Amino acid sequence: MYYIKIIGFKRDLEEGDIFEDGLYIKIQYNNLVRTTVLKYDSYNWDEIFIFEEEPMNIKILLMEKDDIKKQGDLPINKTNDLIDITFNGIKNYYLII
Repeated sequence: MYYIKIIGFKRDLEEGDIFEDGLYIKIQYNNLVRTTVLKYDSYNWDEIFIFEEEPMNIKILLMEKDDIKKQGDLPINKTNDLIDITFNGIKNYYLII
C-alpha cells in the first residue's frame, strides 16, 4: 500500500498568487484520481490517502475550480521511510507500507 498525507499549501506571496474561488489538491496516482476537500481561507488539509496498488507515477495538482495552479510529480518512494517533501508550496508526507 502507498500512504500519502497532504498537509497543506503555503502561499508564496512573492509570486503574487491570488485565489478567489477556493483551492483543492488533486492526486493522480496510476489511473486513479483522489481529491482533498475544498478550502477557502486556510490551506491546511491534513488529509490521508491510501492506495492499494504500487505506484507507477504520482502527480500532485493544486486546483482552483478546474484550473491547475501548480503541479508536480512525486518521486516514487521504494523504501519504508517516511518522506517529507514540499514542492510548489504543497507540503505532504508519503511512504510505502
